[in-house]
Amino acid sequence: MPNGLDPVERLRCRDEVLQVLFWLSGEGFEKDMTPEGVAKFTGLDTDVVRSVLADAVAAGLAEAVSGGRFELSRDGRREGGRRFVEEFADIRARETHGGGCSDPDCDCHTGMAAPCIHAHHGAS
Repeated sequence: MPNGLDPVERLRCRDEVLQVLFWLSGEGFEKDMTPEGVAKFTGLDTDVVRSVLADAVAAGLAEAVSGGRFELSRDGRREGGRRFVEEFADIRARETHGGGCSDPDCDCHTGMAAPCIHAHHGAS
Protein backbone atom coordinates (compact mmCIF):
# COMPACT_ATOMS: atom_id res chain seq x y z
CA MET A 1 0.00 0.00 0.00
CA PRO A 2 1.48 3.41 -0.99
CA ASN A 3 2.71 5.46 1.97
CA GLY A 4 1.79 2.61 4.32
CA LEU A 5 -1.83 3.77 4.65
CA ASP A 6 -4.63 1.28 4.96
CA PRO A 7 -7.73 2.03 2.84
CA VAL A 8 -9.68 3.58 5.72
CA GLU A 9 -6.83 5.90 6.70
CA ARG A 10 -6.34 6.83 3.05
CA LEU A 11 -10.00 7.79 2.82
CA ARG A 12 -9.74 9.86 6.00
CA CYS A 13 -6.73 11.68 4.54
CA ARG A 14 -8.56 12.31 1.27
CA ASP A 15 -11.53 13.74 3.15
CA GLU A 16 -9.25 16.05 5.09
CA VAL A 17 -7.45 17.25 1.95
CA LEU A 18 -10.75 17.89 0.14
CA GLN A 19 -12.09 19.82 3.12
CA VAL A 20 -8.99 22.02 3.32
CA LEU A 21 -9.08 22.80 -0.40
CA PHE A 22 -12.82 23.54 -0.17
CA TRP A 23 -12.39 25.79 2.87
CA LEU A 24 -9.46 27.76 1.47
CA SER A 25 -11.19 28.27 -1.86
CA GLY A 26 -14.50 29.21 -0.23
CA GLU A 27 -12.85 31.76 2.05
CA GLY A 28 -11.07 33.30 -0.93
CA PHE A 29 -7.60 32.50 0.41
CA GLU A 30 -6.38 30.06 -2.20
CA LYS A 31 -8.10 28.61 -5.23
CA ASP A 32 -5.27 26.13 -5.69
CA MET A 33 -2.49 24.86 -3.48
CA THR A 34 0.70 22.88 -3.55
CA PRO A 35 0.92 19.57 -1.70
CA GLU A 36 3.31 21.28 0.74
CA GLY A 37 0.72 23.98 1.46
CA VAL A 38 -2.02 21.42 2.02
CA ALA A 39 0.29 19.45 4.31
CA LYS A 40 0.78 22.54 6.51
CA PHE A 41 -2.97 22.90 7.00
CA THR A 42 -3.67 19.21 7.58
CA GLY A 43 -0.57 18.11 9.47
CA LEU A 44 -0.27 15.20 7.04
CA ASP A 45 3.04 14.14 5.54
CA THR A 46 3.68 15.88 2.21
CA ASP A 47 4.19 12.55 0.42
CA VAL A 48 0.81 11.36 1.72
CA VAL A 49 -0.81 14.58 0.47
CA ARG A 50 0.82 14.16 -2.96
CA SER A 51 -0.47 10.60 -3.19
CA VAL A 52 -3.96 11.55 -2.01
CA LEU A 53 -4.07 14.43 -4.51
CA ALA A 54 -3.01 12.06 -7.31
CA ASP A 55 -5.87 9.76 -6.29
CA ALA A 56 -8.25 12.75 -6.24
CA VAL A 57 -7.16 13.73 -9.76
CA ALA A 58 -7.69 10.15 -10.97
CA ALA A 59 -11.17 10.16 -9.36
CA GLY A 60 -12.08 13.47 -11.01
CA LEU A 61 -12.20 15.35 -7.69
CA ALA A 62 -9.17 17.57 -8.29
CA GLU A 63 -7.20 18.97 -11.18
CA ALA A 64 -3.47 19.56 -11.50
CA VAL A 65 -2.75 23.14 -12.52
CA SER A 66 0.50 24.97 -13.27
CA GLY A 67 3.36 25.09 -10.82
CA GLY A 68 2.61 21.77 -9.15
CA ARG A 69 -0.59 23.15 -7.69
CA PHE A 70 -3.97 21.47 -7.39
CA GLU A 71 -7.53 22.73 -7.27
CA LEU A 72 -10.86 21.05 -6.79
CA SER A 73 -12.93 20.11 -9.81
CA ARG A 74 -16.67 20.81 -9.82
CA ASP A 75 -17.28 17.34 -8.35
CA GLY A 76 -14.46 17.90 -5.86
CA ARG A 77 -16.02 21.16 -4.66
CA ARG A 78 -19.31 19.37 -4.15
CA GLU A 79 -17.67 16.46 -2.32
CA GLY A 80 -15.33 18.69 -0.30
CA GLY A 81 -18.27 20.89 0.67
CA ARG A 82 -20.37 17.93 1.72
CA ARG A 83 -17.56 16.56 3.86
CA PHE A 84 -16.85 20.00 5.34
CA VAL A 85 -20.49 20.40 6.36
CA GLU A 86 -20.55 16.91 7.88
CA GLU A 87 -17.33 17.53 9.80
CA PHE A 88 -18.61 20.73 11.39
CA ALA A 89 -22.31 19.86 11.74
CA ASP A 90 -22.15 19.54 15.54
CA ILE A 91 -20.50 22.93 15.94
CA ARG A 92 -22.95 24.53 13.53
CA ALA A 93 -25.90 23.00 15.37
CA ARG A 94 -24.66 24.34 18.72
CA GLU A 95 -24.20 27.82 17.26
CA THR A 96 -27.57 27.76 15.54
CA HIS A 97 -29.42 26.52 18.59
CA GLY A 98 -27.69 28.59 21.22
CA GLY A 99 -26.65 25.48 23.12
CA GLY A 100 -28.84 22.83 21.58
CA CYS A 101 -32.35 21.89 20.63
CA SER A 102 -34.14 19.62 23.05
CA ASP A 103 -36.81 18.44 20.59
CA PRO A 104 -35.67 14.94 19.52
CA ASP A 105 -38.07 15.01 16.55
CA CYS A 106 -36.74 18.29 15.15
CA ASP A 107 -35.35 18.06 11.62
CA CYS A 108 -32.29 19.99 12.78
CA HIS A 109 -30.90 16.78 14.28
CA THR A 110 -30.69 15.19 10.85
CA GLY A 111 -28.88 18.12 9.26
CA MET A 112 -31.68 18.37 6.70
CA ALA A 113 -33.24 21.60 7.89
CA ALA A 114 -32.48 25.28 8.10
CA PRO A 115 -31.58 26.66 11.51
CA CYS A 116 -33.94 25.40 14.17
CA ILE A 117 -36.85 27.64 15.09
CA HIS A 118 -37.20 26.12 18.55
CA ALA A 119 -34.42 28.23 20.02
CA HIS A 120 -36.14 31.37 18.74
CA HIS A 121 -39.59 30.49 20.01
CA GLY A 122 -38.62 29.22 23.42
CA ALA A 123 -39.84 25.66 22.77
CA SER A 124 -38.16 22.93 24.74
